[in-house]
Amino acid sequence: MDRFIREIAITEIDGVSIGHAQDNEAKTGASVLYFKRGAQAGCDISGGGPASRETPLTDSMTADNPLNAVVLSGAHMVWRLRTL
Repeated sequence: MDRFIREIAITEIDGVSIGHAQDNEAKTGASVLYFKRGAQAGCDISGGGPASRETPLTDSMTADNPLNAVVLSGAHMVWRLRTL
């Protein structure tokens, strides 16, 4: 099975662009995954108090609109994503 699965860089996915901006003094930033031709999304809602107000928009059974981008933001994201 290992010969069929390999790790790839996100930049190897056709039609996906990634960008990042940060403010080192404020210790915050944002990363964006942009899908040039749109994409479908899915999510898993777990836990006792999930913040899931917008997640129905990702359900392919109730929404017929493509996902254009995913934005990850906040102070904790700067340091985890800086290697992308």
